[in-house]
Amino acid sequence: MIVRPVEGAEMAMAWPKVKPLVEKCINDRDFSKYYTADDIFDRLASKDMLLWLCENKREIKAIAITVITKYPQSRVADIFMTSGRDMDDWVLELWQTLKNYAKSKRCNEIRAFGRMGWIKVLPDNFKTNGSWSLELDT
Repeated sequence: MIVRPVEGAEMAMAWPKVKPLVEKCINDRDFSKYYTADDIFDRLASKDMLLWLCENKREIKAIAITVITKYPQSRVADIFMTSGRDMDDWVLELWQTLKNYAKSKRCNEIRAFGRMGWIKVLPDNFKTNGSWSLELDT
């Protein structure tokens, strides 16, 4: 399994294969009120986000999208989105690769957004924080 970042012209070429995975994640996590797949493409193209591919013999098994979030006292690598199939084939390699990437970007924390089931398959000890939201009538 190869896990690698994809940028620029290569990202645009990979997009037709990646877009359905992004759309699945948007729909599964009810992100449609925040993003469309085209919005994600634009953020990737502008380098606000980074696309990662998990490939086996050039077949895309999964994708991840990361964002580096800068705070006054901290830098956080956010794993914004992950989608794919055959999770056992790529999850540990992806996790280690993203941890190394976060360290290379001088991040002192890596944070993921997703279902709590992720914690069961990853080897590290995690802090879990509650998150609540309320839609407001505007």
